[in-house]
Amino acid sequence: MIAIFIMDEEGVCLRRLFDDIKETENSSFAQTYLSLAARLLEMEPALADIYEAENDKKNSGFITILQEAKQIEIFNRDFKIIKTFIIQEQYTKLFQWIKKALENYEPNGKIKYLKEGILEIKEKELSKDLALAILYFSFHMLV
Repeated sequence: MIAIFIMDEEGVCLRRLFDDIKETENSSFAQTYLSLAARLLEMEPALADIYEAENDKKNSGFITILQEAKQIEIFNRDFKIIKTFIIQEQYTKLFQWIKKALENYEPNGKIKYLKEGILEIKEKELSKDLALAILYFSFHMLV
């Protein structure tokens, strides 16, 4: 993945990032794979740390991201709604909110391919690991 990411001028790696996750039920693989992508994009705090917090205590990874994201107006405005989606495990509603938040965002560079990959995800394919990553990546795009 590292070599492909470095050489990928057309963004195929980022656009298809979530395809590999959808095909596996292995949570450890999904978390590692998505954490590596975040690291290659130099995103902080580390997604691996967010997953570790989530694995230790339910919803703590999600809440960590939300606390970081409160600096962004849209996250601050909808904080209670997003938190409710998370607590009630309504990942489809969370994803719908994220898609709406990203619809007018026009990223530069390789991040635009990550946005395309997120928007191509089908709601029925959502898992907790994927929802956490989507929230994490969306926060970093909207900063």
